[in-house]
Amino acid sequence: MQAASAQCGGRAVELLKRRVAEPAGGARRWRIEDVLLLPALSAGGSRYLARPGECVLKDAAGASFVALLRRRGGRAPGVDELWTYDLDQGKMQRQPGAMLECKDPQD
Repeated sequence: MQAASAQCGGRAVELLKRRVAEPAGGARRWRIEDVLLLPALSAGGSRYLARPGECVLKDAAGASFVALLRRRGGRAPGVDELWTYDLDQGKMQRQPGAMLECKDPQD
């Protein structure tokens, strides 16, 4: 199972995909297991997407996630939405924002 990001109609999309058997000499084939269409964001707006490396999941270091954050002028960003990837189940799951720890992106 693999997480991936893409663009669709100008919006960010997160997806989980699984590699499937491919015909001899054929191209790689993937089965899409789950898709998350993220809200439209404007450049320079107060809301933005964060992934591992920008924030950390408490008690789940190294876990994959995508979060919708809100800038709060010199303070740690607010978490509007948080989704984690369950690679075993092939699902993206909404989680409480309190699970995420982020720093002010201006630091």
